[in-house]
Amino acid sequence: MLNGIISPIVAQLLLVAVLIAATVFVLRVVTTKRKRVPLTQMLSTLPEADVAALAEELPQLNTQYRVSAPVTRLVPPAQLPAPPIVEIRLGKRPVQFTPVDITRPNVPERYESAQGKTADATDVALFALCTLEEGGADAIQSQIKDFDKVKDAPSVVRLVPTQTVAGDYIVIARVLSHRRDNVSEGVSVIAYRAEVIKNADTHLVIELAVPDEGQTPFADGTMVHGTARLYGYLP
Repeated sequence: MLNGIISPIVAQLLLVAVLIAATVFVLRVVTTKRKRVPLTQMLSTLPEADVAALAEELPQLNTQYRVSAPVTRLVPPAQLPAPPIVEIRLGKRPVQFTPVDITRPNVPERYESAQGKTADATDVALFALCTLEEGGADAIQSQIKDFDKVKDAPSVVRLVPTQTVAGDYIVIARVLSHRRDNVSEGVSVIAYRAEVIKNADTHLVIELAVPDEGQTPFADGTMVHGTARLYGYLP
C-alpha cells in the first residue's frame, strides 16, 4: 500500500533507522541492568577501613517507632564510599531514607530481598536529623505555593522532598513529646516524637532529632517547621 508513496530506497533507510534505534534501546537496557550493582557486591569492593569509616559517619539513634511499608527500590550512591538510598512507599507516596545499618552483617541482603516484587511489607525504624523552629504552615506561608488553598493550615503537617538531595525534606510537624539521647559518641540531641504525615491513607509519627545545646525543648502540641534528613534501619 505504501509502494506508491515511499520509494524503495527511502523505505530501506527507514527500516535501517528503526533497526538501529531498536539496537540502541536494547543496549541501553542491558547497560543499565549491568550498572545496578547489588549492595552486597558494592560493599565487598570497599576496603575494610572504608566500610568502618562509613559506619562511623552515620548517625545511630535507637527509636521505638516503626513503619511497615514495601521497599520499592535501592538507589546506589553516586560515588563510593557512601551509603545507598532506600525508598519505601507509604500509601501513595515514596519516602527515601539513608540506611544507617547497611554495614551490619546480613543487612544488605535483607534490603535486597525486601525490594522483590513479591516481598511483603518491611518493618523499618525511621528518624530524622533536623533543624527546627517554632511555627507551622502559618509561619512559612510566604514559602508555600497556593497557601490560601491549604486546608486547616494552623494544624497541617507535611513531609515534602526538597528535590535537591534524596532523603532531604522540608518538614512541618506537631510535637507530641520529647526525650534526650545521643546519635553518636558525644553528640547529644533532643528527639521530638512528632506527627509528620497525616492524611486519608497514611499517618506517620517519627522522631525528629535536633542538636541539644541546653535549650528549652518545644512543649507538647507545638507546631514546628524546618529541614530534615531521613535515616532508618531494619529492627
